[in-house]
Amino acid sequence: MRKQYFTIILLIFTIMTNFAQDSNSDNLIKSTVRIINQKQSDSLFVGTGFFFSYNPDESWNSRIEAIVTNKHVVKDAKVLKLSFRTKTSSDSLQPEKDLIRNYDLTNPNDWIFNHPDPNVDLCIIFLKPITQHFLNKFGEKLDISYFTKELIPDKAVIDKLSAIEDVLMIGYPKGIIDASKLYPITRKGITSTPYDIDFNNKKDFLTDIFAIGGSSGSPVILYKFNNSHPYLLGIHYGGLDDNKINLGVNLKSIRIIETFDFFISLKLQDPKQREYLEEVKKAGKDKKQ
Repeated sequence: MRKQYFTIILLIFTIMTNFAQDSNSDNLIKSTVRIINQKQSDSLFVGTGFFFSYNPDESWNSRIEAIVTNKHVVKDAKVLKLSFRTKTSSDSLQPEKDLIRNYDLTNPNDWIFNHPDPNVDLCIIFLKPITQHFLNKFGEKLDISYFTKELIPDKAVIDKLSAIEDVLMIGYPKGIIDASKLYPITRKGITSTPYDIDFNNKKDFLTDIFAIGGSSGSPVILYKFNNSHPYLLGIHYGGLDDNKINLGVNLKSIRIIETFDFFISLKLQDPKQREYLEEVKKAGKDKKQ
């Protein structure tokens, strides 16, 4: 009887664990967006971005939402061509339905904010004009999933990592996409350098995943760490040795926090911008009341 009891408990635990992992998988394939950069010369460059929602601390009742990608993905952009899955807003009188819509972000430099270090290939694209466009014009919201600060590994998590870990990279190699659902391509590899060590004294690490064009800006994820959160380890930005060998180079995800924090610090230096940030902090609270 006791053996049957423990067998049932183990079965329930296994089902719950698999369900959690399946839910994480569903969220992960909704966390990226293909970026087609129509440059000033009208040539096209394809890369990857992923959605990030940032809350600096508990005093904020709202979040700053953005697409994270590489600077070189959006360099010299005239227009950024993006496609999204959308859903009708819960406030809409129309029945809920899933849609695919295209969006051209014109004057993209007005919405791009770079990491302050010119040698760090990272930037964020603020989502505000995009979300407002779909809500105001169609009464729709983006059907996406966000990474958050809580999914960036802290020291306690990093200290538990082994020198070699399984990782996933999600993006659009050579621009490949499931056009019917806008789903990305997921590839699996391993960390090629220990994550707790800064490769070549930079906040970088290597992965054994081939750096195919279009993958720049892809999130690199530690997916099965104690069957829990899909920790965001980093952002892919290139191949080692001019991509002559099968090694990808990735920024550590702490660089995302640095970018958002620098943006906020600059805003706080301007009295008018301080007022804007105070409005952002209160926005979520006002919605709840």
